[in-house]
Amino acid sequence: MIDQLYAVKANNSTVICLETYFLKFYNNIKILPKLVYVEPSKKYFVYSFIEGEIKSQIYNKSYLLQKLVISLINQYRSISHFKGWGWAENLVDSWEQFLIENIDYSKERLKITLTEEDYLLVRNLASNFNAKDKYFLHGDCGIHNFIFCEKHLCAVIDPTPIVGEPIYDLLYAFCSSPDDLTIETLNTAINYLKINNYEKDVVYKYVLIILYNRIATCTEHHPQDLSKYLEAWNYWKSFICE
Repeated sequence: MIDQLYAVKANNSTVICLETYFLKFYNNIKILPKLVYVEPSKKYFVYSFIEGEIKSQIYNKSYLLQKLVISLINQYRSISHFKGWGWAENLVDSWEQFLIENIDYSKERLKITLTEEDYLLVRNLASNFNAKDKYFLHGDCGIHNFIFCEKHLCAVIDPTPIVGEPIYDLLYAFCSSPDDLTIETLNTAINYLKINNYEKDVVYKYVLIILYNRIATCTEHHPQDLSKYLEAWNYWKSFICE
């Protein structure tokens, strides 16, 4: 009888170093996998296997986001020794630069989906953010990396670490599925957020940026969800442009 199951993950050494560093940095967070072994040349690592399944649809997004905030995002710690912002393997000079570079990349995939006016709107929003303290973020905090035990979130896997603001991971999760992209759903999660005090109008501007990038991803990988995302785009833009 096997008492414990393990998962083995292989990748290039840079990715392995950053992912295992993230798991070590947050080894006290129960919702993350427990690192067991890192191969010396960083070709692979072993972590505790987590039973459950990845779902394409969320049973209750409000509850999911609350759980994510309490169990993960509120546990994030500031980090100062990374000399830059954004993807930990390719840092840039500022958080604003990281956001703008992602927007510019998304623009190329949205030429026939959203307008130049939409692009200029989100780019202008990103350029006016004043980033607060740096935190070490999961960076790919979407439903494709959530493991559910029945209908409940029990683990978050596969970090792609980012040095940035915690609100990013919350909004990334919020936008990672096209269901319940409403202000009421988001507000229930924001009320539980204890890291940094964000004014809600700032959060709503952030939503538009993350949603813009998510729609770009959707056009390439999940075109069946595009109509719902475009409805959400018009809905959120109305809060910013009213």
